[in-house]
Amino acid sequence: MKFRIATVAFKQHKIATFNEFIDLLKQHIYFAADCKAKLIMFPEYFTSALLALNPDWQAWTTPLLEHLQNLARECKIYIQAGSHLTRDTGSNQFVNSAFFISPSGAIKQQDKLHLTPFEQQTGLLTRGKQLQIFNTAIGKIAILICYDIEFPQLAQLAAQAGADILLVPSYTDDRAGFYRVSLCARARCIENQLYAVQSPLIGGLSTVRNFEQAFGKACIYTPCDIDFPADGLLAESEFNEETCVVGELDLNLLHEVRENGSVTPLKEAKLSNQLPIIVKVVEF
Repeated sequence: MKFRIATVAFKQHKIATFNEFIDLLKQHIYFAADCKAKLIMFPEYFTSALLALNPDWQAWTTPLLEHLQNLARECKIYIQAGSHLTRDTGSNQFVNSAFFISPSGAIKQQDKLHLTPFEQQTGLLTRGKQLQIFNTAIGKIAILICYDIEFPQLAQLAAQAGADILLVPSYTDDRAGFYRVSLCARARCIENQLYAVQSPLIGGLSTVRNFEQAFGKACIYTPCDIDFPADGLLAESEFNEETCVVGELDLNLLHEVRENGSVTPLKEAKLSNQLPIIVKVVEF
């Protein structure tokens, strides 16, 4: 099965109204739909601009999701709605939540599992507890939010549960941060023979604390093998350029390479788990 997927390098804009923010989303969603993409994704903390209007994250959750549901139905497209802070059930803290909306308007949620040191220091956030695999009409999809992609075991668990695609919404404020996320995403593709799609927040907001600068580019990554790009890079934008990048994924090719590729690390990893390697420290 082949289909197109879209990822947005989404710029933080100074806005005057909520509807102005929704218009920014529509611009990219309509473009992706016109390109016949089956899924579009946005970055981590992509609602940052709304905080200049009202700093209460919760005030925006319901109206945002209602508009995105309508757009998903209208355009018949999956929308991975970046991430947005939502109240954790049973506590006064928040979780960093990635909402996933189907063409029917159904909503699912993946919470960030690993918090960065800064996120921990705020005392505002608590981590998610469960990694979910979304079984969709375009394959099995997992969402690893930014820092989560830097933990290989999460991607391996997702791949061994059948995931074909990792969606990686990200917010990094400098070049080093972007490369940490992007290079890890590329490594996860090689280790687990899957696709990874990164959507970064870009630009800056002087009016919203902690969002003064965001750096990155939108990318679609693949395994490095015959019939895939040799460098594992299917499509990318320019750095810090707001745009929607579209690429075509081939799940039949992916599954064939998992079985008969030049290397088969996903299959070998399953074997290694059955026959664990003993680690021994040797004096020398």
